[in-house]
Amino acid sequence: MTQNIFFKNTNATQDSSLLSFQTHFFTDTNNKEIIESGIDFILSHFEEPIFPRKISTFRSNNKQFLVRSRQEIIDSFIDSNFVDCRINAYPYLTDYKGIPRYKPNFLFIDLDKNNFKTNRSFELALYNTLKNIKEKLEGSPTVLETGGGYHIYKSVDIPTALENITEFNQFDKPSEQFLRFAKDYLSNSKADKNNNPSFKSSLLRIPGSINSKYNTSQNCQEMEWNKSSCNTRLFRRI
Repeated sequence: MTQNIFFKNTNATQDSSLLSFQTHFFTDTNNKEIIESGIDFILSHFEEPIFPRKISTFRSNNKQFLVRSRQEIIDSFIDSNFVDCRINAYPYLTDYKGIPRYKPNFLFIDLDKNNFKTNRSFELALYNTLKNIKEKLEGSPTVLETGGGYHIYKSVDIPTALENITEFNQFDKPSEQFLRFAKDYLSNSKADKNNNPSFKSSLLRIPGSINSKYNTSQNCQEMEWNKSSCNTRLFRRI
């Protein structure tokens, strides 16, 4: 199956400086090239160490397993026929002398279209979330259209786990609490209530990969998207 990952025009009445997007095209002649480009793009969001890191696929029954290289990721996604290809936003870290090592430096916001009564309210939630990120974090996130909604990814500069900061000693697992607070705060509580980000569960879909949940001709027709609506498509703000 061939496909493009392409730019979606925003509402012209909205602030064009706020919602200006850069188109990212991946070749539609070779699925392997699409996936490799998508992998490299997602990996570019992460700081070192990139590996080891966990991924999941349809072939693994969506259970995570450890990989130690880019090539292992590519081979695993090919083995799954590019279906349900996801990478954990956080590397696999082991404990070091009891010192928390996970920094909450990657934010994941899931806007599920089924949680909105109208398409307008759904798109407005995206607009407001991007507006909040621009104003409060002074940054531009990556947005993926996943088949059932939008995934919004944003790297942030946090130098250490919050558990290592005295002011957060009163909180239980403050780093993970921060991930969930940021999800709700930046989305005006419009993010999917069933998606509670954690260091183990922040799984990012790969642009160009297939979302098995929507891989039926009926769903594709209902979505009224060009080509295959069951494919994950990429947007990125500039």
